[in-house]
Amino acid sequence: MTAPGNPYEETFEGFLSLEQAWDVFEQIRIEEAPTDVSFVPATILDTPSDGFDPAAYAFPPSSLAPDVTVEGVVVRSDKHARRSKLVREAFEELNREQFGSRPEDAESGAEYVVACYCTPARIRKQIRKMVLEENREFSLHLNDDLYPRVVEDLWAENWPELMDLDTSFTPADVYPLVAKRCITELRKMQTNAELNETDPIAVWEHLS
Repeated sequence: MTAPGNPYEETFEGFLSLEQAWDVFEQIRIEEAPTDVSFVPATILDTPSDGFDPAAYAFPPSSLAPDVTVEGVVVRSDKHARRSKLVREAFEELNREQFGSRPEDAESGAEYVVACYCTPARIRKQIRKMVLEENREFSLHLNDDLYPRVVEDLWAENWPELMDLDTSFTPADVYPLVAKRCITELRKMQTNAELNETDPIAVWEHLS
């Protein structure tokens, strides 16, 4: 359940009952999905009286590819109505590279600002303007002009929130962080277009 506002802020009020969970599965299931690998029985952990120790947990091999270690697991306690997601360090690094840091993981005020306000939607809005409205060629070279525009858009739309932040930051430190997020987004769009044998321009024109 995601609360309104910051999409990274989650609430949790316990687990669904077994009947409710199966109802959800029935609503979203795909008939062609192979059930022998689609559903993996949960592993029951014998934990000591002082609780689960995530630092001592060894990630198991994947049920879909036995020679591959899982990227992460979700650990839950029915008794305490709590859950926690554990991911391998390599996956955390890859996730930060692709999607940016979460606000709670920011180590500086500038990182916090970028995590909160430099969203993929904001970046893609500027890319769309540059390509469709200004007839710029879609390429990674767009980033030279893209990231300053994203920062300008961030200042223009979110200055009231930025003025009221509880953390301090140096505006100049935001620029290189936004530049990194923008080039990552451009690369993702380029890769997705190649995989789907299309290009972002064709997609945007279809949606216009």
